[in-house]
Amino acid sequence: MILCAFAVAIGSLTVHRIRNDFNKEVADTANQLPSQLKITFNPVNGAFAFAPLQYLASGDHAVIRIMSIAGAVEEQYPANAPAFGFLAPGTTVTVHGYRVVNK
Repeated sequence: MILCAFAVAIGSLTVHRIRNDFNKEVADTANQLPSQLKITFNPVNGAFAFAPLQYLASGDHAVIRIMSIAGAVEEQYPANAPAFGFLAPGTTVTVHGYRVVNK
């Protein structure tokens, strides 16, 4: 019984630590992304151009979405990224198994 209780306690602590490490890594990446993102504006046609986002996405299942203030998707990677809905700035939630950070 004591070994079982010890195993459950260690397992819970390990899961908690892994989850905290993952959340910190996601938050750090979201904080670094704006400084790495290259956006250019064409004054002739009023269009924005974004550097390829796939080079900024870390991880196999990372999603980057750049939205306008009005809520329109301006650019995203991958092209078939799932919809996460509208989140207020500064929000961090889990949607469809993704940890979503809105900066």
